[in-house]
Amino acid sequence: MNHTYFIEETHDYLALSTLFHAGGVEVHVTDRPPVGTVKMWRLIDADTDELVGGITLEIRDNVYAIGGIAVDSSRQGENLGEALLNYLYTEARKMKITELWASAKIPDYYVKKGWEIMDWNNSPKVAIKCGQCVRFRTVCHPELLRYKL
Repeated sequence: MNHTYFIEETHDYLALSTLFHAGGVEVHVTDRPPVGTVKMWRLIDADTDELVGGITLEIRDNVYAIGGIAVDSSRQGENLGEALLNYLYTEARKMKITELWASAKIPDYYVKKGWEIMDWNNSPKVAIKCGQCVRFRTVCHPELLRYKL
């Protein structure tokens, strides 16, 4: 079945944090967006009105960063993550943002999309290193990534 999707700004962080948490993003399920949240977008299946993805833009350590991004596991492989990133790039350019930062436990996808891995010690603190990753059952040391717009 082919689906039609749309992306729109949202203020419903509870729905996004639930989606992020289910997708393995290390966030607490809450209705309060993190301090520094600039904008949030949700990706909706136009046929079912179902929330299937989301992305947030935050200011962390004085730089713009992806706070969270996730696509419902039932919709993996439909290029929806790429659609969310492209939407973020367009919105960021409108806001005159010249670079974005992110952190990723598995950075290969982002590197293929033009992001560069940055040195942890000489970069803005947009992420933390967590000791034991519940999802991957290993010590978690995400990579820091930068994307030039």
